[in-house]
Amino acid sequence: MTIWLLAGLIGLLAASGLFIGALVGYTERLPHRLIATVMGFGAGVLVAVLTLELVAESGERGSILATSTGFMGGALLFSLGNWSLENARRCRTETLRSVRTTTI
Repeated sequence: MTIWLLAGLIGLLAASGLFIGALVGYTERLPHRLIATVMGFGAGVLVAVLTLELVAESGERGSILATSTGFMGGALLFSLGNWSLENARRCRTETLRSVRTTTI
């Protein structure tokens, strides 16, 4: 088997998940909780892989202090962004609840 054929088959296998997911998403009604779980898992895996790649490269090229400072700073920034988005959602939900109860 030639190398280009092997690469094509591996690429086809890797892309088949996208096609199958699109087909299921188009033909079936999936619960929002399932969709959110799958999307959250995928995003977590992506962030983990990128983090490990970047931290490993940074550790090789720079110092441990710079690597750990950047890693912890990124984690803090991510946590603050998550917290602010959750607070904004909670404020919006409480505002909507108060509007609903006052108009009934």
